Amino acid sequence: MTTMLESVRELQPTIRSEVPGMQAERRLTAPVVDGMRASGVFGMALPASLGGPELCPSEQFEVIEALTYADGSVGWRAMNRLRCRVLARIPR
Repeated sequence: MTTMLESVRELQPTIRSEVPGMQAERRLTAPVVDGMRASGVFGMALPASLGGPELCPSEQFEVIEALTYADGSVGWRAMNRLRCRVLARIPR
């Protein structure tokens, strides 16, 4: 079974090849978003009780780091998404 980190590392060439398009469009391109979604990046903090992988913080940062090596904006977007999910779980 491929881990999320391995999936993200396999996605790095696609991310790099999409950089010109992302810069021109000023957003992540569909192949990058689709690859991140397929790798599970957007749900990496989702608890196992809800069907998510429930990666620990150090694993989450390794995934973000791998995305950032490919392109800083992609890593930033993953971190932003993660931060929103974590903040949503803080009790009031």
